Amino acid sequence: MTFILVIILAAYIVSLSKRVKRLEQSLPAELTLTKTGAAPASPAAAASPAPAPASMPSSLPERSAPTVSSPLTKAPASPEYHAEPRDFVNLLPKIGVVALLFGLGFFLKYSIDQGWVSINLRLLIGALVGLFMLILYYYWKDKYAKYALTLAGGGIGIWYLTMFAAVQMYGVISPVTGLVILVIICLAVLILSRSVKSQLLEIFGWVGAYLSPLILGLDENSYYLTLTYLTVVSVAIFVNSTKERNHAPIAVAIVGSLFNLVFLEHRELVGLNKGLPVIIYLAAHFITGLFFTAVALRESAQGITETVKKEFTLLFLLLSLIFGIPLSYLVYNNYPDYASLILLSMGVWSFICYAVVDRVEVKGVNYALAGVGAAFMSLAAIWEFGPYGQVLAIYILGLVGLVVGRIQNRAEIRIYGLLEIILGLVLAASISYESASALFISNKFGIELLGIVTLILAYFSFTRDNISEFENDVHRGIQYIASAALMFFVSYDLLNFYDLPTQVNERNLALSIWWLILAVGMFALSVMKTFRTLRKPSLVLFGIVILKVFLYDLQTLDTVYRIISFITLGVILLVVSFMYQKNKEKIKHYLES
Repeated sequence: MTFILVIILAAYIVSLSKRVKRLEQSLPAELTLTKTGAAPASPAAAASPAPAPASMPSSLPERSAPTVSSPLTKAPASPEYHAEPRDFVNLLPKIGVVALLFGLGFFLKYSIDQGWVSINLRLLIGALVGLFMLILYYYWKDKYAKYALTLAGGGIGIWYLTMFAAVQMYGVISPVTGLVILVIICLAVLILSRSVKSQLLEIFGWVGAYLSPLILGLDENSYYLTLTYLTVVSVAIFVNSTKERNHAPIAVAIVGSLFNLVFLEHRELVGLNKGLPVIIYLAAHFITGLFFTAVALRESAQGITETVKKEFTLLFLLLSLIFGIPLSYLVYNNYPDYASLILLSMGVWSFICYAVVDRVEVKGVNYALAGVGAAFMSLAAIWEFGPYGQVLAIYILGLVGLVVGRIQNRAEIRIYGLLEIILGLVLAASISYESASALFISNKFGIELLGIVTLILAYFSFTRDNISEFENDVHRGIQYIASAALMFFVSYDLLNFYDLPTQVNERNLALSIWWLILAVGMFALSVMKTFRTLRKPSLVLFGIVILKVFLYDLQTLDTVYRIISFITLGVILLVVSFMYQKNKEKIKHYLES
């Protein structure tokens, strides 16, 4: 029965091949006529013109034949794309393989119901049919490339279905033995793809490697083996992609590893008691994935296109998110004492991989890796120290980033250094006040003021001449952030100090006076060319104070505080206006010069 089936299948495929060949030979001429709009010359057009009558004088000058506009002589317009017979013909083998898979499945089911075929013979038929289709691929890969590749995919699919039946349906072989057989199949497919230089066939092989755990099924006994197997497969992909300068399989490794991790979680095999194996699994993918992808980018840097640059940027982000975030979560929940050290190591490793590719000048990759490194280091500081210690550590990380970015002339390092300082300011603002704190004399206000000083140091690092075009306006943004932070910190400290219901007058008056002082300071700085960005914010702040005094303080303050508020506002506005009008020409000349 097996030999009859194989003979019938071979005869069918040979017949189909001959028909496809005849169609391909007949298509080019028709397609040419369809695309160019040309038509074969008619017999009348091909005939030679009639000779001139003998009586016609030969001395008459010849007249040029009038040019007749014809649709056949016009330059054809660019035709819109329409489905051609060749497209449908290329689709036929794919449909044929799917139909063949269904047919074999129905045949096997029918033969099983009738008791014709034993279990071993069923599995043997599947293996032989898959082998036969791969043999046909090998011989037809040059002559019928797309058709042969479809046969190869069908043959690989039949092999995997056969292994699924052998392990999960019939239990003929154990999952471990099945894994060994599938490894051999994957290696055979990869070797074949290397010999015929087919990238798509290589992708088939790697996809099959990641589908193996799903095909075989998992239990508690094969759990550690499965994680080890998946880690080896991923590392092999990373190394091979670096060697071959081909980053496409890296995407397969990311998706395949994520798919298996979700599959393990769904089967409730990932738990607190399995935390260490999964941590090792994620760490191995994070470490090898980042490094070998960085090396692959560096090796393929010559002539790299913008599309490939975007693809590499996406790969680095996916590697960091898919493996880095779950790794951080598991480490923090299972080994909190070592969480900060591991996160710091992940940040350092990200910067090492950044150093491998920073001179390739792929901006997206540089920002991605530097951002990942800065994020992990920030998490390490947050998890290691208390409220004040973590803010101080993040300030230090920001200053280090600014210094290193200045020395190495790397814009992304400077930008992330600035972002670290801003993060420190946010964390400082979130710290609660002590129960009894004096005005401007507290640990909270001290750490906030230190952040302002650090931000001012960052400002001067972005005012040099040799900064990137992207950083030209960063120093203006720092002016806004520093002014807003100073206004918020002092105002919040005043609100905390005058927090009693009986201190409403003092609180509102203090806020008005502080905002006026800050507005005057910002306006004074704005007359300098370097700080002219602060002119509009200072005027806006003046407007806010005026509205507050006339609309709010007038209604809520007592008479004495109301008098002080209005007199202070009036004196300050008059003095500022007078000084500006008196020195307007000097200020204008200073700014223009």
